[in-house]
Amino acid sequence: MNCGVESVVLQLKRADTPASRTARKALNFCLTAAIPVPRILKPLGRLFYEFRFYVPVLWKRIRSLIYTTPIFFCRCESVGKRL
Repeated sequence: MNCGVESVVLQLKRADTPASRTARKALNFCLTAAIPVPRILKPLGRLFYEFRFYVPVLWKRIRSLIYTTPIFFCRCESVGKRL
């Protein structure tokens, strides 16, 4: 009998034996488990969610303003007003 990864995956998909059924249930639980968030913490969670997306955008803009644009301007002969 082949003991490769494909064999184990096939056994989990089929779930023929009690052991493979238990393993499949455990795997499904691990892949779909979620922690419920209390209603009182949802505004704070939304704030962190927005923070996670706006910080990289803000960082790119600041980096461009302070670092990337001045270096590019140093390479140019002349620079227009709204480059």
